[in-house]
Amino acid sequence: MRIELIEISKTFGKFRALDHVSLTIHAGEFVALLGPSGSGKTTLLRIIAGLDLPDPGAGRLLFDGKDVTYRPADQRGVGFVFQHYALFRHMTVYENIAFGLRVQRRRLGLSTAQIDVRVRELLRLIQLEPFAERYPHQLSGGQRQRVALARALAIRPRVLLLDEPFGALDAKVRRQLRTWLRGLHDEIGLTSVFVTHDQEEALELADRVVVLNAGRVEQVGTPEEVYHQPQSAFVTEFIGTVNKFRGIRRGSRVEFGTSEALLPGEQVAVFVRPHEFTLSTVPHRHAFPAVVQRVHTAGGLVKLWLTAQSGETFLTEIDPFHWSQLTIKEGDTVYVTARQLRCFSEEGQPCHPAERFRTAVGQ
Repeated sequence: MRIELIEISKTFGKFRALDHVSLTIHAGEFVALLGPSGSGKTTLLRIIAGLDLPDPGAGRLLFDGKDVTYRPADQRGVGFVFQHYALFRHMTVYENIAFGLRVQRRRLGLSTAQIDVRVRELLRLIQLEPFAERYPHQLSGGQRQRVALARALAIRPRVLLLDEPFGALDAKVRRQLRTWLRGLHDEIGLTSVFVTHDQEEALELADRVVVLNAGRVEQVGTPEEVYHQPQSAFVTEFIGTVNKFRGIRRGSRVEFGTSEALLPGEQVAVFVRPHEFTLSTVPHRHAFPAVVQRVHTAGGLVKLWLTAQSGETFLTEIDPFHWSQLTIKEGDTVYVTARQLRCFSEEGQPCHPAERFRTAVGQ
């Protein structure tokens, strides 16, 4: 099902949670709503679900072209999965999944036998057939969340909404469940909207990511687009790990990391991701000097925290082979080149495209 949000605004007292948000979610798409706390992502999800309404006269919500802005939640054909499961403790897994079907039996026109078939199908889908007669307290967190998902799917919703469904789980279980969830989405073909504050989760799961900030949409794009082609300083700084430097732009030249970057000129913010640096023990034209403060070698990449001539401390990541060739230690001076950088004015606007992704400092 196609979802269209048109100029949606929502206020709570004096707080504006959503500010003229417009967004189209295509049928069968998996969309992640991503942003810091208070950015409006859960409010937006609740408006799609019908659990909250926009401010009077402040926007419209369309499902497949039909206005459902004020349609009750139970008439929208939406399945909702919350962070904290909300399972009935006194009911078995089977009974939890069957609950919504029994409540809506008359509307759905289902017999007892048809309900049983549907519940058994869902138990197979979530790979919990042997656990049908267990109670929630007898399941792991990941299993309970799968039951909550099956319960939301039981009524065959047209849209699946998930509000940080893995937030209460440990990191390993989260990784397992998000792989499983993406496979489930592809299998059943629902339109799915997923709220998360976990960037890795959003970038791994979604077809498109909606980045929200202070109730507004900052950027909508594929995971590759929001990561590699951020359209604002906020998205650049929010998505992934990135170093921020004070910089000076003079014509086509961008200076940062050096004492020259502190001289008068057009002030800019320069962003470089840790893996976009090259390190050398030999000074050269486009490199700036930095002192090694700390080295961390555990893991697939070697992490080095360096302090630039400008006084700014930043993180670099290099592969172990490159590290072995450098033969440096804490306290040594290295020479740093940015293979790629992103540059924004003080107002947050990107520098000219020709300058935004320069391959070397001052080139």
